[in-house]
Amino acid sequence: MLESGNYWEETSVMKKEMVVTLLIAAMAFVFMPMNAHAAVLNKDFCAAFTLVITNPLLPVLIGAAPEVGALLGAFTPPTADLNGNSIIDTDPQEANWPIGPYPFAWDMTKTPPELLGTIIYIQGNGMRDCDSELGVLSSALANETLDLSSHGGITHQIALDAWNHNHDTMAACVGTVAPNNYWTLLLEQPGGIVPGLADILLGYCTMGGGEFIVGTITGPGTFVADPNQTTPNENSKAYKLTGAGGFIAGILKILEGTGFLADASLATLEHYTLLPQYLAKDGDADGDGCTNGEEYAAYGTTATTYVNAALSFAVHPEGCVGTGEGEGEGEVQCDDTDKDGLCDIDEINRFGTNPNNPDSDGGGVWDGVEVSLGMNPNDAGDDHLVPTTNHYGLALLGLMIGAAGVVAVMKIRKSRATA
Repeated sequence: MLESGNYWEETSVMKKEMVVTLLIAAMAFVFMPMNAHAAVLNKDFCAAFTLVITNPLLPVLIGAAPEVGALLGAFTPPTADLNGNSIIDTDPQEANWPIGPYPFAWDMTKTPPELLGTIIYIQGNGMRDCDSELGVLSSALANETLDLSSHGGITHQIALDAWNHNHDTMAACVGTVAPNNYWTLLLEQPGGIVPGLADILLGYCTMGGGEFIVGTITGPGTFVADPNQTTPNENSKAYKLTGAGGFIAGILKILEGTGFLADASLATLEHYTLLPQYLAKDGDADGDGCTNGEEYAAYGTTATTYVNAALSFAVHPEGCVGTGEGEGEGEVQCDDTDKDGLCDIDEINRFGTNPNNPDSDGGGVWDGVEVSLGMNPNDAGDDHLVPTTNHYGLALLGLMIGAAGVVAVMKIRKSRATA
Protein backbone atom coordinates (compact mmCIF):
# COMPACT_ATOMS: atom_id res chain seq x y z
CA MET A 1 0.00 0.00 0.00
CA LEU A 2 1.20 3.51 -0.79
CA GLU A 3 1.80 5.39 2.44
CA SER A 4 1.52 8.91 1.03
CA GLY A 5 -1.25 8.15 -1.49
CA ASN A 6 0.81 9.84 -4.21
CA TYR A 7 1.29 7.26 -6.95
CA TRP A 8 3.96 9.14 -8.87
CA GLU A 9 6.05 9.81 -5.78
CA GLU A 10 5.92 6.20 -4.62
CA THR A 11 6.34 4.50 -7.98
CA SER A 12 9.76 3.61 -9.26
CA VAL A 13 11.26 5.40 -12.22
CA MET A 14 10.96 2.20 -14.24
CA LYS A 15 7.23 1.94 -13.55
CA LYS A 16 6.75 5.56 -14.51
CA GLU A 17 8.52 4.98 -17.80
CA MET A 18 6.41 1.90 -18.49
CA VAL A 19 3.16 3.80 -17.88
CA VAL A 20 4.23 6.73 -20.07
CA THR A 21 5.32 4.34 -22.82
CA LEU A 22 1.97 2.55 -22.75
CA LEU A 23 0.10 5.86 -22.88
CA ILE A 24 2.14 7.02 -25.85
CA ALA A 25 1.60 3.69 -27.62
CA ALA A 26 -2.14 3.91 -27.01
CA MET A 27 -2.29 7.45 -28.35
CA ALA A 28 -0.25 6.47 -31.40
CA PHE A 29 -2.69 3.65 -32.10
CA VAL A 30 -5.74 5.89 -31.73
CA PHE A 31 -4.40 8.61 -33.97
CA MET A 32 -2.64 6.37 -36.49
CA PRO A 33 -3.75 7.21 -40.09
CA MET A 34 -6.27 4.60 -41.19
CA ASN A 35 -5.10 2.16 -43.88
CA ALA A 36 -1.87 4.09 -44.47
CA HIS A 37 0.23 0.95 -44.10
CA ALA A 38 -2.17 -1.94 -43.75
CA ALA A 39 -1.23 -5.30 -45.26
CA VAL A 40 -4.41 -5.32 -47.36
CA LEU A 41 -6.35 -2.32 -48.65
CA ASN A 42 -9.98 -2.52 -49.71
CA LYS A 43 -10.65 0.37 -52.06
CA ASP A 44 -13.98 0.90 -53.81
CA PHE A 45 -13.23 3.63 -56.31
CA CYS A 46 -16.79 3.82 -57.65
CA ALA A 47 -17.99 4.48 -54.11
CA ALA A 48 -15.30 7.16 -53.79
CA PHE A 49 -16.53 8.88 -56.98
CA THR A 50 -20.08 8.76 -55.64
CA LEU A 51 -19.02 10.32 -52.33
CA VAL A 52 -17.40 13.22 -54.17
CA ILE A 53 -20.22 14.06 -56.55
CA THR A 54 -22.92 13.73 -53.88
CA ASN A 55 -21.10 15.71 -51.18
CA PRO A 56 -23.55 18.44 -50.08
CA LEU A 57 -20.71 20.65 -48.87
CA LEU A 58 -18.89 20.78 -52.18
CA PRO A 59 -20.84 23.70 -53.69
CA VAL A 60 -20.25 25.65 -50.50
CA LEU A 61 -16.53 24.96 -50.54
CA ILE A 62 -15.99 26.29 -54.04
CA GLY A 63 -18.70 28.96 -54.15
CA ALA A 64 -20.42 26.98 -56.88
CA ALA A 65 -23.48 27.93 -58.87
CA PRO A 66 -26.17 25.36 -59.82
CA GLU A 67 -24.33 24.56 -63.06
CA VAL A 68 -21.76 22.65 -61.02
CA GLY A 69 -24.09 19.65 -60.99
CA ALA A 70 -23.84 19.29 -64.75
CA LEU A 71 -20.08 19.71 -64.70
CA LEU A 72 -19.77 16.94 -62.16
CA GLY A 73 -21.43 14.61 -64.63
CA ALA A 74 -17.96 13.74 -65.88
CA PHE A 75 -17.32 12.10 -62.50
CA THR A 76 -20.43 9.92 -62.58
CA PRO A 77 -19.55 6.28 -61.85
CA PRO A 78 -19.20 3.92 -63.51
CA THR A 79 -19.09 5.85 -66.81
CA ALA A 80 -16.42 8.33 -65.69
CA ASP A 81 -13.46 8.31 -68.11
CA LEU A 82 -11.15 11.21 -67.30
CA ASN A 83 -7.65 9.98 -68.06
CA GLY A 84 -7.35 10.22 -71.82
CA ASN A 85 -6.59 13.45 -73.68
CA SER A 86 -8.14 16.53 -72.08
CA ILE A 87 -7.65 20.16 -73.03
CA ILE A 88 -8.12 23.33 -70.96
CA ASP A 89 -8.33 26.52 -73.02
CA THR A 90 -8.35 29.69 -70.92
CA ASP A 91 -8.46 32.07 -73.89
CA PRO A 92 -10.82 30.41 -76.41
CA GLN A 93 -11.39 31.78 -79.90
CA GLU A 94 -14.58 31.11 -81.83
CA ALA A 95 -12.71 29.72 -84.85
CA ASN A 96 -11.08 27.07 -82.65
CA TRP A 97 -14.32 25.83 -81.10
CA PRO A 98 -17.06 25.71 -83.79
CA ILE A 99 -20.43 25.08 -82.23
CA GLY A 100 -21.22 21.96 -84.31
CA PRO A 101 -18.62 19.53 -82.98
CA TYR A 102 -18.04 21.44 -79.71
CA PRO A 103 -21.44 22.52 -78.33
CA PHE A 104 -20.17 22.18 -74.77
CA ALA A 105 -17.90 25.18 -75.46
CA TRP A 106 -20.93 27.45 -75.81
CA ASP A 107 -23.51 28.88 -73.44
CA MET A 108 -26.64 27.49 -75.05
CA THR A 109 -28.89 29.49 -72.73
CA LYS A 110 -28.00 32.68 -74.58
CA THR A 111 -29.52 33.82 -77.88
CA PRO A 112 -27.41 33.59 -79.90
CA PRO A 113 -25.17 31.15 -78.00
CA GLU A 114 -22.00 32.66 -76.55
CA LEU A 115 -18.53 31.11 -76.41
CA LEU A 116 -17.52 30.31 -72.84
CA GLY A 117 -14.65 32.14 -71.19
CA THR A 118 -12.79 28.91 -70.43
CA ILE A 119 -13.29 25.56 -72.12
CA ILE A 120 -12.71 22.09 -70.75
CA TYR A 121 -12.57 19.37 -73.42
CA ILE A 122 -12.60 15.99 -71.68
CA GLN A 123 -11.68 12.99 -73.81
CA GLY A 124 -11.29 9.67 -72.12
CA ASN A 125 -9.19 6.75 -73.28
CA GLY A 126 -12.20 4.51 -73.92
CA MET A 127 -11.90 2.56 -70.67
CA ARG A 128 -14.16 3.08 -67.66
CA ASP A 129 -12.17 4.40 -64.74
CA CYS A 130 -13.67 3.46 -61.38
CA ASP A 131 -14.71 -0.16 -61.97
CA SER A 132 -12.22 -1.18 -64.66
CA GLU A 133 -8.91 0.70 -64.82
CA LEU A 134 -8.92 1.55 -61.13
CA GLY A 135 -10.64 -1.78 -60.54
CA VAL A 136 -7.41 -3.58 -61.46
CA LEU A 137 -5.54 -1.53 -58.86
CA SER A 138 -8.29 -2.17 -56.31
CA SER A 139 -8.02 -5.92 -56.84
CA ALA A 140 -4.24 -5.86 -56.60
CA LEU A 141 -4.40 -3.97 -53.30
CA ALA A 142 -6.97 -6.32 -51.82
CA ASN A 143 -5.48 -9.66 -52.90
CA GLU A 144 -2.55 -10.40 -50.62
CA THR A 145 -1.59 -13.52 -52.59
CA LEU A 146 -1.44 -11.81 -56.01
CA ASP A 147 1.98 -12.40 -57.57
CA LEU A 148 2.36 -12.26 -61.35
CA SER A 149 6.07 -11.42 -61.21
CA SER A 150 7.12 -14.68 -62.89
CA HIS A 151 5.49 -13.36 -66.06
CA GLY A 152 6.62 -9.77 -65.60
CA GLY A 153 3.26 -8.74 -64.15
CA ILE A 154 2.17 -6.86 -61.05
CA THR A 155 2.21 -8.19 -57.48
CA HIS A 156 0.18 -7.24 -54.43
CA GLN A 157 3.32 -5.93 -52.76
CA ILE A 158 4.26 -3.72 -55.72
CA ALA A 159 0.81 -2.15 -55.71
CA LEU A 160 0.73 -1.79 -51.92
CA ASP A 161 4.20 -0.25 -51.68
CA ALA A 162 3.38 2.25 -54.42
CA TRP A 163 0.08 3.21 -52.81
CA ASN A 164 1.61 3.67 -49.35
CA HIS A 165 4.48 5.73 -50.72
CA ASN A 166 2.15 7.92 -52.76
CA HIS A 167 -0.18 8.33 -49.78
CA ASP A 168 2.60 9.51 -47.49
CA THR A 169 4.16 11.77 -50.13
CA MET A 170 0.91 13.43 -51.21
CA ALA A 171 -0.17 13.87 -47.60
CA ALA A 172 3.15 15.57 -46.78
CA CYS A 173 2.82 17.73 -49.89
CA VAL A 174 -0.69 18.96 -49.12
CA GLY A 175 -0.14 19.05 -45.36
CA THR A 176 -1.06 17.05 -42.27
CA VAL A 177 0.12 19.35 -39.49
CA ALA A 178 -1.79 22.49 -38.47
CA PRO A 179 -2.03 25.17 -39.70
CA ASN A 180 -1.29 23.49 -43.07
CA ASN A 181 -3.26 20.32 -42.36
CA TYR A 182 -5.29 20.50 -45.56
CA TRP A 183 -4.86 16.80 -46.38
CA THR A 184 -6.33 15.79 -43.03
CA LEU A 185 -9.01 18.48 -43.03
CA LEU A 186 -10.23 17.89 -46.55
CA LEU A 187 -9.32 14.51 -47.86
CA GLU A 188 -8.34 11.85 -45.37
CA GLN A 189 -11.09 9.49 -44.30
CA PRO A 190 -12.79 9.32 -41.88
CA GLY A 191 -13.83 12.87 -41.07
CA GLY A 192 -12.51 14.68 -44.14
CA ILE A 193 -14.69 17.37 -45.67
CA VAL A 194 -14.45 15.74 -49.12
CA PRO A 195 -14.46 11.98 -48.36
CA GLY A 196 -13.48 9.76 -51.26
CA LEU A 197 -11.29 12.34 -52.95
CA ALA A 198 -8.02 11.11 -51.43
CA ASP A 199 -8.59 7.62 -52.83
CA ILE A 200 -9.40 9.01 -56.29
CA LEU A 201 -6.25 11.15 -56.39
CA LEU A 202 -4.06 8.31 -55.09
CA GLY A 203 -5.64 5.86 -57.52
CA TYR A 204 -4.89 7.98 -60.58
CA CYS A 205 -1.44 8.81 -59.23
CA THR A 206 -0.53 5.15 -58.72
CA MET A 207 -1.91 4.21 -62.14
CA GLY A 208 0.41 6.79 -63.74
CA GLY A 209 1.11 7.26 -67.43
CA GLY A 210 0.74 10.39 -69.55
CA GLU A 211 1.86 13.95 -68.90
CA PHE A 212 0.80 17.57 -68.26
CA ILE A 213 1.67 19.86 -71.18
CA VAL A 214 1.53 23.64 -71.60
CA GLY A 215 0.79 25.06 -75.05
CA THR A 216 -1.73 26.83 -77.28
CA ILE A 217 -4.84 26.05 -79.33
CA THR A 218 -4.08 26.52 -83.03
CA GLY A 219 -7.24 25.22 -84.69
CA PRO A 220 -10.54 23.42 -84.03
CA GLY A 221 -9.81 21.38 -80.92
CA THR A 222 -6.12 21.29 -81.86
CA PHE A 223 -3.49 21.66 -79.14
CA VAL A 224 0.17 22.43 -79.84
CA ALA A 225 2.71 22.09 -77.05
CA ASP A 226 5.11 24.89 -76.16
CA PRO A 227 8.58 23.28 -75.93
CA ASN A 228 9.92 26.27 -74.00
CA GLN A 229 7.39 26.07 -71.19
CA THR A 230 7.02 23.09 -68.88
CA THR A 231 5.09 24.76 -66.04
CA PRO A 232 2.10 27.11 -66.22
CA ASN A 233 2.40 30.82 -65.48
CA GLU A 234 0.30 33.97 -65.89
CA ASN A 235 0.87 33.88 -69.66
CA SER A 236 -0.22 30.27 -70.15
CA LYS A 237 -3.28 29.91 -72.37
CA ALA A 238 -3.92 26.21 -72.78
CA TYR A 239 -3.03 22.88 -71.21
CA LYS A 240 -3.22 19.26 -72.27
CA LEU A 241 -3.53 16.43 -69.77
CA THR A 242 -2.91 12.90 -70.99
CA GLY A 243 -3.39 9.73 -69.00
CA ALA A 244 -3.80 9.32 -65.27
CA GLY A 245 -0.35 10.77 -64.62
CA GLY A 246 -1.19 13.90 -66.59
CA PHE A 247 -4.43 14.29 -64.65
CA ILE A 248 -2.59 14.20 -61.32
CA ALA A 249 0.31 16.32 -62.58
CA GLY A 250 -2.20 19.00 -63.55
CA ILE A 251 -3.75 19.00 -60.08
CA LEU A 252 -0.34 19.16 -58.40
CA LYS A 253 0.81 22.03 -60.62
CA ILE A 254 -2.33 24.02 -59.90
CA LEU A 255 -1.93 23.43 -56.17
CA GLU A 256 1.72 24.41 -56.40
CA GLY A 257 0.71 27.72 -57.96
CA THR A 258 -1.50 28.59 -54.99
CA GLY A 259 1.40 28.84 -52.58
CA PHE A 260 -0.60 27.03 -49.90
CA LEU A 261 1.06 23.62 -50.04
CA ALA A 262 2.84 22.42 -46.93
CA ASP A 263 5.75 21.18 -49.07
CA ALA A 264 5.64 22.45 -52.65
CA SER A 265 8.84 20.56 -53.48
CA LEU A 266 6.71 17.38 -53.55
CA ALA A 267 4.32 18.74 -56.19
CA THR A 268 5.93 16.94 -59.14
CA LEU A 269 5.45 13.35 -60.24
CA GLU A 270 9.12 12.48 -59.84
CA HIS A 271 8.47 12.06 -56.12
CA TYR A 272 5.72 9.46 -56.62
CA THR A 273 5.73 5.79 -57.57
CA LEU A 274 3.81 5.38 -60.84
CA LEU A 275 2.87 1.99 -62.25
CA PRO A 276 1.84 2.61 -65.88
CA GLN A 277 3.74 -0.47 -67.03
CA TYR A 278 1.11 -2.51 -65.16
CA LEU A 279 -1.96 -0.27 -64.88
CA ALA A 280 -2.10 2.12 -67.86
CA LYS A 281 -4.12 1.34 -70.97
CA ASP A 282 -1.04 0.17 -72.84
CA GLY A 283 0.46 -1.48 -69.77
CA ASP A 284 0.22 -5.22 -69.11
CA ALA A 285 -0.92 -6.05 -65.58
CA ASP A 286 -0.55 -9.83 -65.84
CA GLY A 287 2.41 -10.05 -68.22
CA ASP A 288 0.57 -12.18 -70.76
CA GLY A 289 1.65 -10.07 -73.74
CA CYS A 290 -1.74 -8.39 -74.16
CA THR A 291 -2.10 -4.77 -73.14
CA ASN A 292 -4.82 -3.81 -70.70
CA GLY A 293 -6.51 -1.97 -73.54
CA GLU A 294 -6.60 -5.11 -75.67
CA GLU A 295 -8.03 -7.14 -72.80
CA TYR A 296 -10.59 -4.43 -72.12
CA ALA A 297 -11.69 -4.48 -75.77
CA ALA A 298 -12.31 -8.20 -75.42
CA TYR A 299 -13.73 -8.43 -71.91
CA GLY A 300 -14.64 -4.89 -70.87
CA THR A 301 -18.40 -5.22 -71.20
CA THR A 302 -18.44 -6.48 -67.60
CA ALA A 303 -16.02 -4.90 -65.15
CA THR A 304 -15.50 -8.06 -63.09
CA THR A 305 -14.73 -10.10 -66.20
CA TYR A 306 -12.22 -7.52 -67.39
CA VAL A 307 -10.44 -7.21 -64.03
CA ASN A 308 -10.17 -10.99 -63.72
CA ALA A 309 -8.75 -11.25 -67.25
CA ALA A 310 -6.33 -8.35 -66.73
CA LEU A 311 -4.92 -10.13 -63.68
CA SER A 312 -4.87 -13.67 -65.10
CA PHE A 313 -1.95 -14.81 -67.25
CA ALA A 314 -4.05 -17.68 -68.60
CA VAL A 315 -6.92 -15.49 -69.84
CA HIS A 316 -6.32 -13.23 -72.82
CA PRO A 317 -7.73 -12.55 -76.29
CA GLU A 318 -6.14 -13.97 -79.40
CA GLY A 319 -3.93 -11.91 -81.68
CA CYS A 320 -2.66 -9.37 -79.15
CA VAL A 321 -0.10 -6.86 -80.38
CA GLY A 322 1.05 -6.21 -76.84
CA THR A 323 3.12 -3.11 -77.64
CA GLY A 324 3.94 -0.42 -75.10
CA GLU A 325 4.48 -0.29 -71.38
CA GLY A 326 2.28 2.54 -70.26
CA GLU A 327 4.30 5.39 -71.72
CA GLY A 328 1.72 6.38 -74.33
CA GLU A 329 -1.27 6.37 -71.99
CA GLY A 330 -3.92 8.78 -73.16
CA GLU A 331 -3.33 8.37 -76.87
CA VAL A 332 -6.24 6.74 -78.69
CA GLN A 333 -5.05 3.32 -79.86
CA CYS A 334 -8.09 2.20 -81.82
CA ASP A 335 -10.05 2.95 -84.97
CA ASP A 336 -12.33 5.98 -84.63
CA THR A 337 -13.92 6.36 -88.06
CA ASP A 338 -16.17 9.33 -87.25
CA LYS A 339 -13.59 11.05 -85.00
CA ASP A 340 -16.06 11.51 -82.14
CA GLY A 341 -13.66 10.32 -79.44
CA LEU A 342 -15.10 6.78 -79.17
CA CYS A 343 -13.45 3.67 -80.54
CA ASP A 344 -15.45 1.97 -83.30
CA ILE A 345 -15.44 -1.30 -81.36
CA ASP A 346 -16.86 0.45 -78.29
CA GLU A 347 -19.54 2.21 -80.35
CA ILE A 348 -20.69 -1.17 -81.67
CA ASN A 349 -20.29 -3.36 -78.58
CA ARG A 350 -20.73 -0.99 -75.63
CA PHE A 351 -22.74 2.07 -76.58
CA GLY A 352 -24.82 0.92 -79.54
CA THR A 353 -23.94 4.11 -81.43
CA ASN A 354 -23.08 4.57 -85.09
CA PRO A 355 -19.30 4.45 -85.65
CA ASN A 356 -19.82 6.37 -88.91
CA ASN A 357 -21.82 9.22 -87.37
CA PRO A 358 -20.26 11.46 -84.69
CA ASP A 359 -23.73 12.42 -83.39
CA SER A 360 -25.74 9.20 -83.44
CA ASP A 361 -28.89 10.64 -81.84
CA GLY A 362 -28.82 13.84 -83.92
CA GLY A 363 -29.21 15.99 -80.81
CA GLY A 364 -26.29 18.29 -81.55
CA VAL A 365 -23.74 16.83 -79.12
CA TRP A 366 -21.12 14.38 -80.33
CA ASP A 367 -21.21 10.81 -79.00
CA GLY A 368 -17.83 11.03 -77.28
CA VAL A 369 -18.86 14.17 -75.42
CA GLU A 370 -22.10 12.60 -74.23
CA VAL A 371 -20.37 9.46 -72.97
CA SER A 372 -17.67 11.46 -71.13
CA LEU A 373 -20.39 13.46 -69.37
CA GLY A 374 -22.46 10.43 -68.41
CA MET A 375 -25.21 11.23 -70.94
CA ASN A 376 -26.98 8.87 -73.34
CA PRO A 377 -25.50 9.17 -76.86
CA ASN A 378 -28.66 7.52 -78.25
CA ASP A 379 -31.08 10.00 -76.70
CA ALA A 380 -31.33 13.42 -78.32
CA GLY A 381 -33.53 14.56 -75.46
CA ASP A 382 -30.65 14.99 -73.01
CA ASP A 383 -28.35 16.97 -75.31
CA HIS A 384 -29.59 20.23 -73.81
CA LEU A 385 -28.03 19.16 -70.51
CA VAL A 386 -24.49 19.82 -71.77
CA PRO A 387 -22.87 21.87 -68.99
CA THR A 388 -22.55 25.60 -69.55
CA THR A 389 -20.74 28.14 -67.43
CA ASN A 390 -18.53 31.12 -68.10
CA HIS A 391 -16.80 31.08 -64.72
CA TYR A 392 -13.26 29.71 -64.86
CA GLY A 393 -13.38 28.19 -61.38
CA LEU A 394 -16.49 26.17 -62.19
CA ALA A 395 -15.21 25.00 -65.54
CA LEU A 396 -11.97 23.90 -63.96
CA LEU A 397 -13.95 21.97 -61.39
CA GLY A 398 -15.23 19.68 -64.10
CA LEU A 399 -11.73 18.27 -64.53
CA MET A 400 -9.94 19.17 -61.30
CA ILE A 401 -12.47 19.06 -58.54
CA GLY A 402 -9.84 18.14 -56.00
CA ALA A 403 -7.66 21.17 -56.61
CA ALA A 404 -10.65 23.48 -56.53
CA GLY A 405 -11.87 22.22 -53.19
CA VAL A 406 -8.45 22.25 -51.56
CA VAL A 407 -7.62 25.74 -52.81
CA ALA A 408 -10.97 27.11 -51.65
CA VAL A 409 -10.54 25.92 -48.07
CA MET A 410 -6.93 27.08 -48.03
CA LYS A 411 -8.04 30.58 -48.98
CA ILE A 412 -10.84 30.59 -46.42
CA ARG A 413 -8.48 29.58 -43.63
CA LYS A 414 -5.84 32.10 -44.68
CA SER A 415 -8.35 34.94 -44.78
CA ARG A 416 -9.55 34.06 -41.27
CA ALA A 417 -6.00 33.88 -39.99
CA THR A 418 -5.19 37.36 -41.29
CA ALA A 419 -8.49 38.95 -40.30
